[in-house]
Parts: sequence; C-alpha cells; structure tokens
Amino acid sequence: MKMVVTDLARMYSGHICVAGINLDTGHRVRPVSGLLRARLLRTNGGPFDIRAIVDLGETQDIGRAPEIEDVRFSPKKCIELGDMPPEKFFELCEASASGSLAPIGPDLQQFRTSLATPELQGDCSLVLVKWPAIPRIFVNGQGRLRFTFSDSVELSVTDVRLYQEDLETPNRPQVRILQERLKTSPDVALAFGLGRPWKQPNDFMKRHYLQLNSIHLRNEPGWQLASPLTAVANPLKAPVDPPSESIEPNPRRGDDVSAAADERKHDDYQGSEEVSARARADVPDHIKKARETHPRAYEPWSDMEDEQLLEAWHSGKTASNIAREFGRNSGAIRSRLKKFRIDPAAENQLETGDANEHELISPDQELSGQPRREEILRQVLAGPDGGGGDAQPRLAEAGPEQMLLLLGELLSSAVKRPKFRQALDEVLGSLTERRRRIIELRFGLIGREPMTLQEIGDIFGITRERVRQILATVLRRLSRPPHVIRLLEALR
Repeated sequence: MKMVVTDLARMYSGHICVAGINLDTGHRVRPVSGLLRARLLRTNGGPFDIRAIVDLGETQDIGRAPEIEDVRFSPKKCIELGDMPPEKFFELCEASASGSLAPIGPDLQQFRTSLATPELQGDCSLVLVKWPAIPRIFVNGQGRLRFTFSDSVELSVTDVRLYQEDLETPNRPQVRILQERLKTSPDVALAFGLGRPWKQPNDFMKRHYLQLNSIHLRNEPGWQLASPLTAVANPLKAPVDPPSESIEPNPRRGDDVSAAADERKHDDYQGSEEVSARARADVPDHIKKARETHPRAYEPWSDMEDEQLLEAWHSGKTASNIAREFGRNSGAIRSRLKKFRIDPAAENQLETGDANEHELISPDQELSGQPRREEILRQVLAGPDGGGGDAQPRLAEAGPEQMLLLLGELLSSAVKRPKFRQALDEVLGSLTERRRRIIELRFGLIGREPMTLQEIGDIFGITRERVRQILATVLRRLSRPPHVIRLLEALR
C-alpha cells in the first residue's frame, strides 16, 4: 500500500501516530504496529514526514468502529519513495476534505470542554476539514498546546511540527509564527482524529476524544519537520516542482539540511539557549541529580501524556511500571495521579507494602458499633419466616474472608437473575475497573468459567501473589454489611 502522510501526531513518551491518504483508493489510512516510536520520523532517520510518500508493504485491515482506518504493517518493510509536491499535496487534502466533522458520525458530542464519542461508537476516526474561519492555536497557562474549537470547547493539538525535539514541549516561537500565517492564508485544511479510548476520573465510560492532528495552509503547503515555518515577514521560498515527475526526490536520510536552514535554526534558538544556560546554573544540586537519573522528571505534562497515564493506571500498571515507560520517577507519577484525585495507595495499594492488606479481621470484630457480621448475615438470610436455606449455617460459622468466598459461590450460581444482576452491578460499581474485572474473572461472573490466580495474573501482567492480594483487599471491602445485605436481599 502506498500512502502520502497527512497527519503526524505526538503521543506520549516518545511515541507518534501517523495517518495519511491511500494513493490507490483515496481513503484515509492509519498504519499501526503497536506503538510507533519517534525514531520513525524522517528527522530521526525514519520514513515519515508530512508529504512523504511511503510504501507500507503488505498491510492488513484491522480497523473497528470508529477506528476503521487502522491497517497493520511492518515498519521494517516500510520504504520511503520521496515527497509529493507541495501544491499537489494541498490539492489532494482539499479534495479529501469535508466541510464539517459530520463524517465522524452523530455520536460525536461535547463532553465537558472537549468533543468525544463513547468507546466503539462513531463512523470513522480521521477527517480532513476545510476550516471556514481563522483557527486559533495557542499555549495555555499549563504549557499545553490547544485549539479553540468554539467558545466552550478546546481541543488538544498534537501536530509534532509544533513541538520541540522531545515531542513534549510546545515550540512557542513556531506556534506564534503559525498563528500569524493562519491570519494571512486564504485556505486552511485541518486534520482531526479521535484518540484511543480512555476513561477520565469520575466518568463512567471510556471515550474517544477528538484532537487536532495537523494543520495545512495553502500559502505554506505541507511544511515539513526539516523546514519549519519562518516568520511571515520573511517567508520560506516555496520549492519548485520537478518538471516531469509527480514526486520530488528527497535528500538522503542523514544528510545535513541546507546551510541557510541551519543558520535560521541557529538564529531562532540562540536566544533561548542562552536563557536555558543561565537557568541551569541556578538549579539546586538535588534537582540536577534527579534530572540526570530521570531526564523528564521536571518537564511539564502534556494532555496526551495525562491521558496515557490514566489509561495505563486503570489498565492495572503500577506506578513504577508507568514511571519506567514514561521516563519519569515513580514519585512524579504518584503526584500526577493525585492531581486527578486518585490516591495511589488507597486505590490500588501498589508497592506500598500496606500491612492492612495482609491483616485478617477477627470474626468477633465489630464494625462501627454495628452488630457482628455473622448476626447481620443470619438476620438477612433468615428472612421474615425464619428460613434461610443451607447457606445460613455455612456463612454464620465462617470468618470474614471465608464468608466472602462462600458468597462468591452464591454469586457465580445466580448471575442470570435480573434482580441480582442489578444489585451486583451496583456493588461492583464502587470498585476500580481492574478490581471489578478481577472479581468477575475469579468467580465467573461474566458467563465464563472461574479462572485461576495465575490465569488472571497473565491477563493483567502481574504476579499470582499480586492477584491474591487484590482479591483479599476487594473481598474485605465487599464484606462490609451494607454490600452483603444488598446482595443477599437480591438472592432471597
């Protein structure tokens, strides 16, 4: 499959997302092979840049709604063929563009201050739009690059050309130049895309959030990583199209850019480098040491990195695992989680060595001045007529941990009862997504056979012992009288 690259979006921790137009069909396409590393960018020796024509080799359609454009490919077999001429590139973008976001489908709605669709809903995830007004691109007070969609909606801007080499820090001079150029460009095409689904804190579902992947201007069509925008007063001279070829040759990978480009880059960044040198001289020794160990520990967080952090956390990864993946220290990860009102110790009790996790509660222990658990269970199971079935003596004689294991047997045999299913969802709704999933797999609550601790550990990438610890913690929480009473009433 041959495609021309129209979208270069930054993700997190040195990863990128690439999208373009299939030159054979004219359809939008997004090559996928796990997480694409930034080394695949042309400036790092890879094949991808805006306007680059790339042969992906053999591909396989793996898209599902709304991400119908996904195709699996092998980066090792990817071949760069050259660049599409700038004017032809913009004409292709215009021909593929829509007048609105309607192609994404009616499921795209405003959610808080963004636009999103529920997970697995929507008609497509990529769309080019002929933008009728002057787009406003800016860096907000938190150091994040944003696009003003309307008075009440702002979207993340992930165009890699507007970030520094770390793909984390917005290139403020470039953003200012772009905003000035947008005021003078007669036509603008914006490439939007839905991100991978993730669940925000205090939300009840995962959503695909809309973001602005790339900006294309008629008066600077297809500007590339190696040739950034220059000031409007001194615009970069447009390259001349080859007289007989539809594809202009691209310099060899690793070749230096022109001396003029080097000089412009030197002028643009010389002042900022001097300021940075003075700032580094005033940094305390302990911060210098921390930066040597964790280079990104003190760098600002991006919207995308926050999204990926929450997604990784809710998928069950520990703070240490996330820290290694993000190139930050675990303390920074925990601190960032707390900004989203997530208590790492209370939510997952990971790496804390919490003694309470292994502490067994005595069967005679009273909870908040209420009658003992056995008495509550006996009263609930007995019912008005005093009958309680075989489960009553078994539960009444058991300790807290054993009571919940026996209760699990009742749950796994009664999941088809609508009344009970509703009560179970209400009780499990108080758990995090990973804990609920572990309980469902362990007791076979989702129509499957109960799974072993090792099988569950293999699914979540954690040890058998860690699964046992999580189960013990969750069972203690579910063994509180209000939860037990609610479930057992539904079973009666």
